[in-house]
Amino acid sequence: MRYTVIFRAEARDEALDAADYIAEHGSHEAALRWYEGLEAAIRSLETMPAHCPHARERDAFPGIELRQLLFGSHRLIFTIRAREVHVLHIRHAAQANADSMPDDA
Repeated sequence: MRYTVIFRAEARDEALDAADYIAEHGSHEAALRWYEGLEAAIRSLETMPAHCPHARERDAFPGIELRQLLFGSHRLIFTIRAREVHVLHIRHAAQANADSMPDDA
């Protein structure tokens, strides 16, 4: 079964912030490669997203099944609803746990 993947605005903003950081501390080319890789990782969630492990934030948000996909030094935090995968956050692995989720997550 294929899932529709929705890259939520909050997560997109976090991804763009990460790409800006990479560009400032590395190069624009490295930032572009990172972002293109991130988009490929997001597309990979179209198949078998439930095989990804639970996110470490899951206990803080009862009623929301949070999963994560590791992408380099980042985590894509997402939830599955019916045939949709909602990418909620993009977090660097060294960042503290996400302390909020979108209201409609």
